[in-house]
Amino acid sequence: MRSLLLIIFTSFFSSMIAISYANAFNGALIHDLIVEKLNSHNLNARPAIDKARKFPSCPNQISVKSIFGSWKTVQVSCPETNWKIAVRTNIMQTKFTLNESVKGDKKSLKSYIALRASLNKGEVIEDSHLKYYASKKNIGGGVFYEKNHLIGRTLKRALSVGTIIRARHLNPNWVIEKGQL
Repeated sequence: MRSLLLIIFTSFFSSMIAISYANAFNGALIHDLIVEKLNSHNLNARPAIDKARKFPSCPNQISVKSIFGSWKTVQVSCPETNWKIAVRTNIMQTKFTLNESVKGDKKSLKSYIALRASLNKGEVIEDSHLKYYASKKNIGGGVFYEKNHLIGRTLKRALSVGTIIRARHLNPNWVIEKGQL
């Protein structure tokens, strides 16, 4: 009797494990979902995921979303459960389309704020000191695009004519200054 119960118990749990693995997703399916999603955004990719890896089953459709502001890394998750993973996509290049061939190699111009006159350390920036500077190149981070973000701010160091103003050039914009009532 005891051996019969052991056999029934073992067969029941082994069948439950087999059923759960039958409903589970594998890395190959997730790889294909990521490639399909990136193809819809006109990107070629080779996701870095083991195709033999097993994942829990998901009652609804698996979600693939970009994270960190680009498609270099995506989050794959199941909306109904709490499992999610981040996968590097290894984007190779964008696919060539007819629209790109017509446009050629034109990059959009970006407008940055630059100095019209040289200013010394501690001077307050006024509207007459500023001008817009257009460039196709990527200037980097910490730049300003609107004059009203700079008017009334003080400089941390002296800057010459034509310098693109960055956040590191400005003193912190405190609400209360030392000695203020």
